[in-house]
Amino acid sequence: MRQRLGARIIDGFALFAILIVAVLPFVDLRSVEAGETPEFATGDQLAIQAIAMVLWALYTIPSVTRWGQTMGRFLVGIRVARIDDGGSPDLGQAAIRFLLPNTLALVPAVGPVLFFAVLIRAAFNPERRGWHDLAAGTVVLRQR
Repeated sequence: MRQRLGARIIDGFALFAILIVAVLPFVDLRSVEAGETPEFATGDQLAIQAIAMVLWALYTIPSVTRWGQTMGRFLVGIRVARIDDGGSPDLGQAAIRFLLPNTLALVPAVGPVLFFAVLIRAAFNPERRGWHDLAAGTVVLRQR
């Protein structure tokens, strides 16, 4: 579980820099220059969440499909594999793995709890498979 968390943190830092650039059009830079905290309208907050989700998906799904791992997973020595033959997940499997926890995270008020519930199952399962792994037919394997 520590490796999965470490990989997620590494990937998060990598994408955070890209997200900052993508979000700049929504920031009133005059308020920042004046030392104020910028405020976003509700529509802007939704747009920022959508941009973040799309960027995360564009980073994760192709990487998992091609190599079975993202940069973070590579650095901590784990990869995602098909449960049936150990190969890299296909596009559908990678998309299911990504979409199940991340779309649940968007549910108002309870999203973070649902997100966590999908992932934490891996800590209590002998095969270390979360609900997203079960739905996609995947497993996370150590490489080293």
